[in-house]
Amino acid sequence: MKFTSSLKLKLIYVFRINDDPHKGCLKIGEATSGNENIWGLEPNSNALNRAAKNRINQYTQTAGVTYELLYTEVSIFAEKGVIKAFSDSEVH
Repeated sequence: MKFTSSLKLKLIYVFRINDDPHKGCLKIGEATSGNENIWGLEPNSNALNRAAKNRINQYTQTAGVTYELLYTEVSIFAEKGVIKAFSDSEVH
């Protein structure tokens, strides 16, 4: 019997919209990924960027918003054997 984890890894992303009304503004958000292979990935890796873009596209594509993804990072980490996490609200 094979067991699979129901834990979805979380990541934080930062993007901007390059137009005058949004000048100087950044959007910080959170996404989940069912891809267990993102654990421990370096910031801005291809897998993290794909997961972030999937989430961002959910709420920007229907409005025709063009954005620039600036940063992605896994928000779950291990410190001294303890699993810890941070959220997008803590980044704000």
